[in-house]
Amino acid sequence: MGTGYRDTGFYVRGTGHFMICEPELDKFAHFGEIFWCISGSGIFHYNNQIFSLQPGWVWYYPPGSLHHIIPDPCFHYRWLSIDGQDCGSLFNALRFKPGLNPAGECPEELFAEVKLKLSDGSRQSQLRALDAAFQILTRVMTPAEEPRSTAVQARNFMLKNFADPEISISTLAEMLHIHRITLNRLFISSYGISPGKYLNNIRLQEGIRLLTESYITVKEVAELCGFTSPGYFTKVLHKQTGHTPLEFRRKKETL
Repeated sequence: MGTGYRDTGFYVRGTGHFMICEPELDKFAHFGEIFWCISGSGIFHYNNQIFSLQPGWVWYYPPGSLHHIIPDPCFHYRWLSIDGQDCGSLFNALRFKPGLNPAGECPEELFAEVKLKLSDGSRQSQLRALDAAFQILTRVMTPAEEPRSTAVQARNFMLKNFADPEISISTLAEMLHIHRITLNRLFISSYGISPGKYLNNIRLQEGIRLLTESYITVKEVAELCGFTSPGYFTKVLHKQTGHTPLEFRRKKETL
């Protein structure tokens, strides 16, 4: 088998298809690698932060990263790695940002094509694999039906992560790599409500459910719903419903 392709600036190192339900061993990688979630979710660690990778999203670990991945509870994904001295420049040129990238449905046929074309290890097969790999990478950067897809991605992320008080429309827009004004416009166009109000409504609905179905403290309710303090939770609840947490508790006791 020939390996002359390795003297080029970048090349396809490999690709694969996994379903994991146990944490993977951490590894340090000198190459760039993407993970395209198909189902389930994976918890990724990067720069002392934790992120949840959902279906329709791609995670990018740049060269020189420590890979730390935990399934939640199981993680079904395709991966593609690009090696070579210029692999980082390739991802930078394509405007890949480390971490989460909205991408849409996984093109599994292209991943299968990359794997098939790498079969003999020749320079010719590597170039053919690189052609399919480029299609995958550009698909990430140009997802189909981007406006609608972006709003759906934002909605799904809020539904999954509303309990995290660090999640705000600004941080969500940053993760989606768009301006918060653009996110606001796309979300209103798709759902008729601003993303800020939608996130607040999710948190309030969960808060009301916990108040009426459990006996945990108001402080605990606020924490489980993503509110920064019980006082702020009480203020928002009263403004939206005209009732305090105590009044919701009294309703529960009279039922």
